[in-house]
Amino acid sequence: MVAIEAIRKTNADNFTNRPFVAVFVGGTQGIGRYAVEAFAGLYSTQPETSLRVYVVGRRKSSADEVLNSCRARCPHGEFTFVQAANLALIEDVDAVTTTISQLENEKPHPRIDLLVQTQAQILFGARKETKEGLDQLLSLVYYSRIRFIARLLPLLEASTHGARVISIDAAGMEANLFREDLSLRAPSHYSYRNVKSHGAYMTTMAFEHLASQHESVAFVYMSPGMVFGPSYRDPTLPWWFKMCLGVLELLLRWWVAIPPEESGQRTLFLAGRAFPPAGSKNNSVQRAKGTDGATGSGCYAVGSSCDVVEEKKHGALYPKLRNEGFQQEVWAHTMKAFEDIEVGQRFIG
Repeated sequence: MVAIEAIRKTNADNFTNRPFVAVFVGGTQGIGRYAVEAFAGLYSTQPETSLRVYVVGRRKSSADEVLNSCRARCPHGEFTFVQAANLALIEDVDAVTTTISQLENEKPHPRIDLLVQTQAQILFGARKETKEGLDQLLSLVYYSRIRFIARLLPLLEASTHGARVISIDAAGMEANLFREDLSLRAPSHYSYRNVKSHGAYMTTMAFEHLASQHESVAFVYMSPGMVFGPSYRDPTLPWWFKMCLGVLELLLRWWVAIPPEESGQRTLFLAGRAFPPAGSKNNSVQRAKGTDGATGSGCYAVGSSCDVVEEKKHGALYPKLRNEGFQQEVWAHTMKAFEDIEVGQRFIG
């Protein structure tokens, strides 16, 4: 486990005197908010260093709280809210990314140095399909995130320091896999746990593909650990879940739960030099092992401790899948979904 003191020092070193442009999707509450506020805090003592931050979320009232908090920490920073309606919809992702691209391209040296995505929901019960044919939860944790990356790649590749993409959800939580049903359409395949498992498999494969094609960008997939936030208090959650969670929170808050400020720092640590793009030539620090087992490969899976997912976990799963063409299957499936939705068709794959 990487100690929080070492993480704070690394973050301070990494972001000192370095102008930065960042996008936080899902940055108005929970883990996303903690990362935005930690980021603003790192620039609080650097009044001469440029900072631009785009915060994407649904509720303006929540965004106002976050932006006011960030401006109090970093008065010279430029913090912009970009409102979304439903990020499970690809059409909404396209609208948001169009807005971000237009705003950023009006700035000097337009680019994105960091993209952090935390959009998600806690959903129980049967598959809830969007009008585009995607499952609501699986879209939030996978399809919409890949779409954000694809749409913002020109700005990510314009970063002069090597951009970082961080997706926070379920790294290392691979379990059941239904290769013939990646969308989990069969009722017997669908469950909250299986959505997380498929999201983990598909994100890892898509990130490996992206890292190989875009060597100036690093892709990091993280499991955040237990971080109590507003999503656990959603009034739409079943009463039994909220009751159980209340008991667990009392028991675990001081034992294994990660405090908000520490959660934010751990997220930002993944944007550091230990997780470089595949094309990076900087050997000044020890590089993490990528999901393919190679050091500094540009695609990383990381747990809440900021250590990479154990090789015995990934090593037992992915070599066979890669040899069988699973990475290509996932990418083709994802692109087919986007292509159908782009032309107004409901995706049925």
